[in-house]
Amino acid sequence: MSKHRLELMFLDELEAEIARSGIAYVPCGLMEWHGPQLAVGCDYLRARALCERIVAQTGGVVLPPMWVGAAGCAAYQGSIIFSGELVRRLAVELLRELEKMGFRLAVFVLGHDGHGQFEVFRAAVAEHGEGRTLRGLVLNTPLLDLGPHAPHAGAWETAECLAACPEAVDLVRFAAPATRLPKREADPEWYKPGLSEYAQRGLERHMSATTTTWEADLAERVTPEYGERLLARDAEALARAVREELSGSCEPRALSGRW
Repeated sequence: MSKHRLELMFLDELEAEIARSGIAYVPCGLMEWHGPQLAVGCDYLRARALCERIVAQTGGVVLPPMWVGAAGCAAYQGSIIFSGELVRRLAVELLRELEKMGFRLAVFVLGHDGHGQFEVFRAAVAEHGEGRTLRGLVLNTPLLDLGPHAPHAGAWETAECLAACPEAVDLVRFAAPATRLPKREADPEWYKPGLSEYAQRGLERHMSATTTTWEADLAERVTPEYGERLLARDAEALARAVREELSGSCEPRALSGRW
């Protein structure tokens, strides 16, 4: 797997993989508060683990995680969030650089599933434009078979992070199903540029919240085996979307974002 990670590849290995598959995977997340039991890098740690599993099925190159993201839990201690405008600009320039390198498909895999993050990366792909030698694809974690309610830092996310990076999870720290949020003073206006009105409303709603609720049995449900099953199923679904995109069997697509 190490020879699919861009930062570990020698130039001849990189050029050979670009010629062979032409796919660049960009794991995207946020540096964001994820409850008492998860490290703040949970989103991009999960996204990178997914990319490493997808690339084993499709080939390609996994870039270092992109943790500069938009519209997350911006008012909480441990969160570093940026405006949608800045994130879109960064993604557009990354697409330019990947095209320059010779990649033919860039896949943004979003470990953070907020609607604002989703729409910003979709806007970047649109701005990069059609008819280029590099196409862009934005994919969210499918959250397969998890029901209509998968709370932030809930059992599914904790389990996937445990499988992806065990040192980023400490279930002993999970003490109660309801927890007061570690709020910090922050102005919603800082983060709104580049977001739709819908995403702005979601941002305000999250920033005004003071408590959150998790499954009471979270610590009992979370196991490495459960997390690995979720990662494997997510990776298969995402790899299938990439193969469909490459075969031209579907229109350019993205799995729907959540907020």
